[in-house]
Amino acid sequence: MSAGKAAAQACHASLMAFLLVAQKHPQKIEEWFKTGQGKIILQVNSEDELKQIYTRLANDDTAANICYLVRDSGLTELKGMEYTALGIGPFDKDYIDNFTKGLRLYK
Repeated sequence: MSAGKAAAQACHASLMAFLLVAQKHPQKIEEWFKTGQGKIILQVNSEDELKQIYTRLANDDTAANICYLVRDSGLTELKGMEYTALGIGPFDKDYIDNFTKGLRLYK
């Protein structure tokens, strides 16, 4: 996918995860705003890897409420119904690292 499409998908994931955290853990949003609103973009090797990470998150009582998996509708570049991005947090870095350890920065 193009850089613009990847950016749009990351924005969808980030915004939706933010809204989930705001509903369930509003204090985390306050902390996030006070500490510079950090964001980290990581990459996976495949759609299957993305879904595996999401499954681990979804099976965790806390993590299930701080993540959002984006599924593209296929109206522009992609064929459609492809999982493209996963937003997690804002939440405690060490907690998120339990699910993202070993992933590389997106380039």
